[in-house]
Formats: sequence, structure tokens, C-alpha cells
Amino acid sequence: GVYIRKRYYSNTLCTVKGSNFTQLGRPLSVESSEVDIAFNRFEDNVCTDNNCAMTELRARNSIKFYANLVKSNAASRILDVASVDQNSDFQANVIGNIFGGNVVPASTSGSNAVLFMQGDFYSNSDDYYYNETSDRVTVDADNWEIHSNEFSNPYSLYEMSSAKVVTDNDAFKLNATNNFFTLTGEVIISSSLIDNRLFDDNEYPSTPEILFEPYLTKDIIIVCPSNCTENGICVFPGVCICKDGWSGASCDTPTCATLNFCNGNGACSAFEQCNCADGWEGSECNIANCTLRNDCNGNGFCPVPN
Repeated sequence: GVYIRKRYYSNTLCTVKGSNFTQLGRPLSVESSEVDIAFNRFEDNVCTDNNCAMTELRARNSIKFYANLVKSNAASRILDVASVDQNSDFQANVIGNIFGGNVVPASTSGSNAVLFMQGDFYSNSDDYYYNETSDRVTVDADNWEIHSNEFSNPYSLYEMSSAKVVTDNDAFKLNATNNFFTLTGEVIISSSLIDNRLFDDNEYPSTPEILFEPYLTKDIIIVCPSNCTENGICVFPGVCICKDGWSGASCDTPTCATLNFCNGNGACSAFEQCNCADGWEGSECNIANCTLRNDCNGNGFCPVPN
């Protein structure tokens, strides 16, 4: 997987966009001052270690995780988001993502969930640990936003969990309104059923309450250019996440990524089809030819075109 660590006091922005993370154990771990993760696919990743977070994001100032497809992964926590260094101005935004078919082992402690939101972490060298002091500073609840996401993970006990970050849960509530929840393909329209899939102060008194009402009672209606031309998935209004081999706002531009992008020696004219420039041939345009030199008359080797 990808492991990125920068000093979070240096006011650096770490951005990961338009990438595919598939069949990895732990595809992404990032620590920075600001983290921006968008338009990515996280699919078929399996982390078998105990207490494993598939995607772990840590930042001092802000974390943005939006318009990502998170599908068919297995781990203790699928997305683990946390602030570091007790910064009360920390902002976290998890908006417009699709979490579907992920498998999280059951845990009554709430530490296992599809989305695990934590505040008040210290950073100690390469390790993280909870701040256990009674006078700790907590992140501002208004700065934590989880909206317009689709959660459809029937094999996971909890869709969302808030960690122990407060001594008075009336002072902090996690804003997770206007999300869409389904079970076995059917929209959940019962507050009690949704509440049962959220780990908060109902399960553990010192844990922040998760505010989930109002919630979306029908499928999120999102519109993308040309419906992503069936070469991608529309995850947010006007935002497509393209399948391998396609790019563009509506996923209508072939990239020939599986053909090494034609090695820069040709143009991608169609899906997995390169149109090679003069002097190059082969499915990936990686074989030089010497047609202008009679192919070396059969008496030599063509190392470079013509």
C-alpha cells in the first residue's frame, strides 16, 4: 500500500486523487497537516491483522475524504479518521462517498466499524495513543461533517462509530445527518434500525452522540455527465470514478493504462488499443522498427526507430 508521513506542524497538504487501491492489505495510511483524499477506488482490500484500519488518516488541521468508492473491503475499520495534537480547530469532512459491501468483524466495543471517527489523539513518534487526561480539548463538533454518503454494509455490525473523546457528551455531538443507509438492498426508513448500526453514547455513555436525523429515505439522486458512459460510477453530482482504462469527466476517454499508456510512443485510440507512432509497433508500442531502413535487411537488430 501507500504510506505517507509528513510533519503535521509544517502546514503541508497531502493529496491523493484518482487512484485505484485494489487487493492490498492496508492500501493507504497518511499523516500530514492537511489531508485531501478524493475520486479514488478502494476495492477488494483485505487486512487480516487484529485492530487493522484499511485506510488510516491523521491530520492536525483538516481531513477531507469525498467522492470515493469504498467497496467490498475487509478490516477492523474500513476508514479511520482522527485529529492529532489536540487542535480544537481541526475539521473533518466525509462527504459524498459510497461505502458498500464492506466486512467488519463484530465488536461490541465499537472499535470496529466501517467509519471510525476519533478526536483528541496525541502523536508519539510512530505510535498513537488516547489522551486520557480529564481536561483534554476536544475538536469542535461543528467541524465534523459526514453527509451525503451511502452506507450499505449488512455484514458489518456498525456502520459508524465515534471514539471516546469527551467527558461530557453534551458538549460534543458528531454531525452525520443526511446520509443514506440500506440493509440487504432495502432502504432503512426506521430511526431505531439506523441507531442500532451506530456506536455512540447509547452504547457507551462517554462517547459522543451521533446525530443522524434527518436521514435520506430514498436513494441519493446524483447526476453525472452521460451517466459516466457506463465506464465508471457516479459517486457525487457531476463526479465519476472511472473504471480501469478510462478517464475524463464522463469516463469517455480511453487511457490504455493496462498497456503502459502506449509507452509514450503512440496514442490510445480505443479501450486497450494503441495507435503507434511511426517507428514503433506492438500492442504497447514498445517495439522499435526500422521500416525506413528495410528492417535492417534481416541482418541486424533495430534498437531505436529507423
